Amino acid sequence: MIRKCLLLIVTIWLSICSYAQSSYEEEALEHFGKGLYHYSVMNMDSAYYYYNSAGWLFMLSGNSEMQLSSFKAKGDCAMQAGEFDSAIKAYKAALYVAKKIGDELNEYRVYMALRNSHLFKSDINAVMQVEKKINSLAAVTSNAQIKYEIQKSLVNDAIQHNNPELAELYLKEMEEYSKVLPDDTRLSTSIDLTFLFRQLYRLWGRWDKAQTYSRQFIALGREVYTKPNDRYLYYMNYDAEAEICARLGNREDAFAALDSIRYGLNIAEYTHPVMWNRYYRCVGTIYMIFQEWDSACIEFRKALDVWSKDSNDYYDEDYSINAVLLSQALKQAGRYEEARACLRDYVRYCTQRFGTGSVEYARALYMLGDIEGWCGDHQQGEQDYSKAVTMLKDIVKNNLHFVSAQEREAFWNMFFPIIQAMHAYALKAGNCQDEFVEQCYNGLLITKSFLLESEKSTAESVE
Repeated sequence: MIRKCLLLIVTIWLSICSYAQSSYEEEALEHFGKGLYHYSVMNMDSAYYYYNSAGWLFMLSGNSEMQLSSFKAKGDCAMQAGEFDSAIKAYKAALYVAKKIGDELNEYRVYMALRNSHLFKSDINAVMQVEKKINSLAAVTSNAQIKYEIQKSLVNDAIQHNNPELAELYLKEMEEYSKVLPDDTRLSTSIDLTFLFRQLYRLWGRWDKAQTYSRQFIALGREVYTKPNDRYLYYMNYDAEAEICARLGNREDAFAALDSIRYGLNIAEYTHPVMWNRYYRCVGTIYMIFQEWDSACIEFRKALDVWSKDSNDYYDEDYSINAVLLSQALKQAGRYEEARACLRDYVRYCTQRFGTGSVEYARALYMLGDIEGWCGDHQQGEQDYSKAVTMLKDIVKNNLHFVSAQEREAFWNMFFPIIQAMHAYALKAGNCQDEFVEQCYNGLLITKSFLLESEKSTAESVE
């Protein structure tokens, strides 16, 4: 009798546990779906909340794979919102789950996301630690998908560092790796390859080839965005097509592509303001290509207005790009005082958001110094220029010994044009023997020793 009672209790308990797990799973899937929706409409606070709750609910239901996906998605939301510490915490939670269940592919993906988080924080030591883990995993894995994604990261790095020849080489190797992947990855690998070929040929200025891949990418979007709620995302793919048509001198097709984007935004049930911000910026960029500066200024101001009404701490890159493009359009239109006011706001923003020791702040100062020269205020321009170059020299001295050759080259590509422009500024201002000219000379000395010293330091670190 006692045995029967115990058996009944155990059976009831197992039934309760099974029901609870099923209930947790159902609720977790609902929250994960809500996270997907809010992420698609750029509502990162809500997406972060739902992915977080989904992750814990999946843990209670015993679904480790979805727990991993939820925590990684949570980290992606934090990255989009510029909350890098929260992103790192979420990625580490996802990494723990990936290691626990032996999911090498997602372990690699999370490591790459962690690397990017530390890069945004300019934490070079943390980046190097993560890269060691990535290299160790890459050395021992036999997973074809990981090898494919490693190649993909090499392509992205080469494109980011403006090296189209190297990007093309890596991309062709990536194409070969894709041939041994499972059939169920066909669509995702086609999207990867088409997108990257499009980016490569845009970078290279081969607009005919870029257009071929742009139209393939749009066609692939029809297979991806099939649900009514996400159909508008299909039309967002016309942004690159608009630029490519404009570069080819085809004004009619460029503005037709812009009309497609606007149509997509209008049919969406809800569109986050940041999407309209990017639409207006895209329109402004097309006007700039056709050298219609006043029209470009109008569109960039619309983009900034939309951004300012949204969460100002989010989407830093959007504000930075809008402000810089507006100042360039105003300068080209001969509206120098307006450009100066725009850049003064941008310098204040960089001070508050990134600090006065950041590359962003130094670049903003350089641009402000340049426009002050166009306004006739050479003395203030020289002060801002000198301060920017001094800061960049300190950044070179303190950080460039520890980064890769590609990252040094990327910094060099940003640093050298500023030094070049500084000499032209001095000549235009009529300076011959003052402190500003001395700064120009010091800048030249840095350009002479920059690559040699940084290469030597890396060699010493390796040894």
